[in-house]
Amino acid sequence: MNYKQQAADFLTKYGITFSAKLANTKTPDWKDDSRPVNHFVVTLKQGKKRVSFDFFDSINNYEKGVKELSCYSVLSCCSSEIHCPETFKEFCNEFGYDEDSRKAEKTFKSLKKFSDKLKKFFDSEEMRDDLLEIQ
Repeated sequence: MNYKQQAADFLTKYGITFSAKLANTKTPDWKDDSRPVNHFVVTLKQGKKRVSFDFFDSINNYEKGVKELSCYSVLSCCSSEIHCPETFKEFCNEFGYDEDSRKAEKTFKSLKKFSDKLKKFFDSEEMRDDLLEIQ
């Protein structure tokens, strides 16, 4: 299966436009080492709906000089991040975090906020189900 085509077909089916602008103005909070990654600002639009968010590409792509972001990369990440556990305890159990960790709690709150943002944009069950197919 051509995954990039699958992502493009998803955008076409739902009338979503995709843009990714290289910004390189931030570093991700979750990154523990000093190796750089590209920072993009991604925008998805569907009719009057719009969602924008920061997206950090891989270290490998940065080292290769890749300065473009595919809709597949973004949608496959959205596919996994749209379903955040409802509670911090469930989050820790699912992802192996320590419930006493402040860093884990910060990560959970950030993911939960992003998940809610994605659910608002990808608002139908059919669209969410189709998004899950992009992996």
